[in-house]
Amino acid sequence: MPHTDPLPRDATGPRAELPWQSRPLFKCSFQELQSSLTFAEVLRFRRSSRRLTAAPLREVSSVIASAASCLYLKNCDNQRRSLRPAISSGAIHPIEIVFLRSQKFVRLFHFDSFTSVISVVHTRNPEPLRLLWQKAKDILPDAVSTLLILIARRSVLEEVYTDSESLLWRDGGALLQTLSMTACSVGLGFCPLGLLGSEIIDALPTSSEKLEGVGTAWLGQIK
Repeated sequence: MPHTDPLPRDATGPRAELPWQSRPLFKCSFQELQSSLTFAEVLRFRRSSRRLTAAPLREVSSVIASAASCLYLKNCDNQRRSLRPAISSGAIHPIEIVFLRSQKFVRLFHFDSFTSVISVVHTRNPEPLRLLWQKAKDILPDAVSTLLILIARRSVLEEVYTDSESLLWRDGGALLQTLSMTACSVGLGFCPLGLLGSEIIDALPTSSEKLEGVGTAWLGQIK
């Protein structure tokens, strides 16, 4: 099926605030990342890891912060365009990273790229989160660790581009690749899954904003 090329347009309003409430836990730092590998070695040796175990929350958070933190913010810009390690359409970065650490004690964590703060998201229904965890576990039972989910904010990108769907998928893939390479650089394992993670939308508070799951992955220590 042919698709229409996206075209930039003038944004009419400020970037919408996050469509959920959360409780801050701690701030991460881009500088926390310690790697013994050169960039060339990461490019050569990066592989998907299918046997993983849970890594400490601080290590997981360090990988996410290093791959997705806002490094520079454009001045006087309503859309809060920013420079980050992963490429993004128009520097908008419309994809949020959330993650789960357990199926039994369900807490949904969110990484805020603008502040580098890890928070716990207030959810309205934990059952979709348990379902998503189980589906990811069924695909790779030996890789159960931390489950990353990428949530695309379509309406944020639609403020800046017409026919933006293809850009969302491109941005999601770019972010997964950046997370994968970052995990490799510190000796952690990463394995993307075929699941989109759309179940998570049903766990979030009702919102008029368009949200979509665009990717999932296990992240943890290599067995």
